[in-house]
Amino acid sequence: MKHGYRNMIYLFATLLLLFAAGGCRNDIKWSRTQSISPDGWLPEEVIEFNLDPAAYQPPPENRFAEMTARAVGDTLQRWLGTYHAYVAVRYLNECNVADLALVAEKAGLDEPITTDTLRFRLFNQAGRPLGRGRLGINEARCEIYPFKVANGTTLSLRPAQYTDTVTGITDITLILSPSTLQH
Repeated sequence: MKHGYRNMIYLFATLLLLFAAGGCRNDIKWSRTQSISPDGWLPEEVIEFNLDPAAYQPPPENRFAEMTARAVGDTLQRWLGTYHAYVAVRYLNECNVADLALVAEKAGLDEPITTDTLRFRLFNQAGRPLGRGRLGINEARCEIYPFKVANGTTLSLRPAQYTDTVTGITDITLILSPSTLQH
């Protein structure tokens, strides 16, 4: 009887784990993060996210890098299509701008270049961070939808209309999530 009770507990625990794992969703298909210099982000400095599978070229003498580049390229090739894209800005409490505007330029081999301005409200009137955060690092997001990934797609970001260096931005992340549009 003792073993039957223990087996029933194991079965229940296993089923609970399976249900918990089945309920988890991972909506992120691809993401990359670019760090910003601790000295600040200069107005003319451009950050580029390259989503072109052919851009992942490894050094010829590094076999591991070659295998990794091939895997990344193959993965991106399978994900050509339309997505919800999010640009996430991580910033410190000491950031010197309350409202961040970024010029976003999207280009691809088979599509026209598009330019837009992404706006992030970082602090409220009282100077408190509006984004999610802890330990003095906060995050704000802006959605780009629809975001088509085709051969040669790149997204370039730079600060808009600032004469001084933007300080307190730690990094910028591009996140692609599935779209309800047809691929």
